[in-house]
Amino acid sequence: MSSRSYELLLHSRHSCNLNFSRFAQRRARGDRFLALGVLVAVFLASTVMAGGPIYLRSLEKIGMADVVDTIGRYNKNVGAVSDWIPLEVQAIEDANSTIDAAVNIDLAPIIGNGSTRIKSRAHYWGVEDDDPETETEIRRGALVSKAYFHEMEGLFDAVTYIQGRSPSPQLRVDENGIQIVEVALYYKRFKELRHGDQFVDFSIGDIVHATSVSRRSGFVKAEIVGIFEANNLKDEFWLGSPDAILEPLPPEIFGGIDLPIVLFTAEDTIALGVGPSNAGLPMNYSRVLFTDPDKISDSKPGTLVAAMNSFEEEVTSADSQIPLDGLLMQLGRAYLLANRSMEAKESFARIVDEFPSSSYGLVAQAELDRFEISEES
Repeated sequence: MSSRSYELLLHSRHSCNLNFSRFAQRRARGDRFLALGVLVAVFLASTVMAGGPIYLRSLEKIGMADVVDTIGRYNKNVGAVSDWIPLEVQAIEDANSTIDAAVNIDLAPIIGNGSTRIKSRAHYWGVEDDDPETETEIRRGALVSKAYFHEMEGLFDAVTYIQGRSPSPQLRVDENGIQIVEVALYYKRFKELRHGDQFVDFSIGDIVHATSVSRRSGFVKAEIVGIFEANNLKDEFWLGSPDAILEPLPPEIFGGIDLPIVLFTAEDTIALGVGPSNAGLPMNYSRVLFTDPDKISDSKPGTLVAAMNSFEEEVTSADSQIPLDGLLMQLGRAYLLANRSMEAKESFARIVDEFPSSSYGLVAQAELDRFEISEES
């Protein structure tokens, strides 16, 4: 399994008392009523989480300490992810509140701290030159480098600045009324970066002009105030895949495509600074709740199972601020990456059947059609 593989805790919606053997038998038959589940060690960069399942019911058969050892340091955390929450302050607060409120008194003791991570959709970008009389060129096209704004709670405790300083949450407005957000870059992604037919070397004080690819309008500026390196790439903060966060690859890899840049903002900044120019466009949202392995080992399996069930029900309820159709799409993609076709089909089918007006409906139906063609051939 690759370092980018992540484990999913899954459980059946209707059979709370199934032992592991019966659960596995039903799972093999493709239970259509499988609930979405709780994501463990949420994968939060340009790709979605993938990996083989760890069935929570197995806690009834093996020791808790063995489970902690088996899932590893990067896969023991609880959280949720969605890529269909608007990039707005209230939407982020509502999502955080939903997840935190779902942690009951039995789950709370094993959780140490949380980290909300927000990544914007892609932006076209260009670097402002020193001549106020010339207009900054923002390069557009399928193959050119894209920029992503990324806010990660706790990031700046996990890095050291080799140039400049950490970004401030304070926003500025230029003479034309355009917001300027302070950002930092990872040291391996700020020199000799190909951008179309040019190579860009960023420096402290550079102003990046960015406009949303999806919206094709709106504008925001980002001032580079710091260049950093990670203190420890093996720290659980990076969830076992620091490259996906710090040095992401383009969404589609083929000859000639430029590497993206990631503009890291201060906490509580991205919605206010970037949100207005994105006009409510959705973001990639995740909240990771880091757990204490020693406290997991001391937990009673039945109690932890019930706590996880309760957490899932709260996060995926009709009143939740985390859209279930978006989570199902993430789960379906994760199963595709893990070569688990049956489970992927179940996830896509649920979107089509249960969310007929979902923005993911056409994509989910296309995936189902592709499966049908593949099975007939």
